[in-house]
Amino acid sequence: MAITDAARRHHEELFPGNVSTLATTDPELVGYLDDFAFDEVLQHGTLDVRTRFILQLAALVAGQAHAEYRAMLGAALTVGVTPVEVKEIVYQAVPYVGMGRAYDFLHATNEVLTDAGVELPLPGQSTTTPETRLEKGRFVQGEVVGHAGVDAMYANAPADLAHIQRYLSGNCFGDHLTRTGVDLATRELITFSFLISLGGCDPQVKGHVRGNLTAAMFVGDVWYDVIAAGEAPSVLRVNLVRFAPGAHTACTGTRTGRRCTSPTAWVSWAPGRHRDRHEARRHGPDPPGEWHWHGAAPEHFMAHLARWEGLAADQAGPETEWANLSENEYPGTGTS
Repeated sequence: MAITDAARRHHEELFPGNVSTLATTDPELVGYLDDFAFDEVLQHGTLDVRTRFILQLAALVAGQAHAEYRAMLGAALTVGVTPVEVKEIVYQAVPYVGMGRAYDFLHATNEVLTDAGVELPLPGQSTTTPETRLEKGRFVQGEVVGHAGVDAMYANAPADLAHIQRYLSGNCFGDHLTRTGVDLATRELITFSFLISLGGCDPQVKGHVRGNLTAAMFVGDVWYDVIAAGEAPSVLRVNLVRFAPGAHTACTGTRTGRRCTSPTAWVSWAPGRHRDRHEARRHGPDPPGEWHWHGAAPEHFMAHLARWEGLAADQAGPETEWANLSENEYPGTGTS
C-alpha cells in the first residue's frame, strides 16, 4: 500500500533518513498506519507540533512503550522539544505512574540525550525547598483545581488520612508542578495524558478536565458557574465568572462574539493579534473573532455575566479559542 505524499513528507521531517524494518516485513500495516498517523490525524486539531509530541511522550511513558518512546523522543528533539522539557515529562511521571515505571524511561532519556550530544546533568528546575514545598505546592494545586476545593479536601479528610493530602500537595504539586522548564497549562495537559493512558483513572480524569480548562483559561484566582447551557435548538450560553484582584483570563476569541456585564472590570484587545496596542476599556460587546482578555483591576474583586451563543449543530470547530497571555500583555495597573 503506497502512503500519501503528505504522510511521506511528514514522516521524513520527523525521522529523516529512517526506514522502518516493519516497512519490509509488514508493509500493509505500516502503509495505512503511516497514512493515519502522519496525514489523516494531522488534518484535524489545533495542537502545535511541539505540544503534540510532548503529550505523545507522556502517553508512551504511562503506557510503558519503551521502544516507541526512544523513537519518538528522537523525533521530538527534531521538531524542537527541548532536553529540559523531555526530562520534565519523565520527572512529572513519577508521582502519577510511579518511580518503578518511570525508571527505565529516565535511563532511556539520558541515553538518547547523551547520544545527541547533550551534556548532563541539565540545569536544575526546582523552585522549592523542604521548608516551602508544602505551601507552594498547595498554592499551585489550588490554581489548578480551585483553592476552595483544596481547602475542602483538607477540612474533610479523616485524621488518619490527612497525611495523604499533604503528600498530594507537597510531593505531587510541591516537588513536581512548581518546577520551571514547562508552564503550568502544559503540565496539566501532560497529567491528563498520563491519566488517560494509564486507564482506570476516570475520577481523576474528570477532575483534570476542569484543571486543564482552568489552567488554559485563567491566571490568578477565578471561579465560574454555568448559569445556562441551552439545549438544541437553543445555543444560549451564560456563565457567572468571579475574579480576585489582578486575576484575568487568557487571551480569547469566540466565533459568535460575547457580551459581558460588570461595573469593575477591564477588557483589552490583545496587541500583536488583531491590533498593535492595548485598548483597555469597560466591559461591552466583544466582536466575533476578536482576540481579547477580561480581568479585574489590581485593587478590586470583579464578577461578570458572560453571555454568548454557541455553535449550531451544523457548525464545525471550537466555539472559543484560548492563547497564553504573557505578563507584559496584562497591564496590572489602572482604576475601576
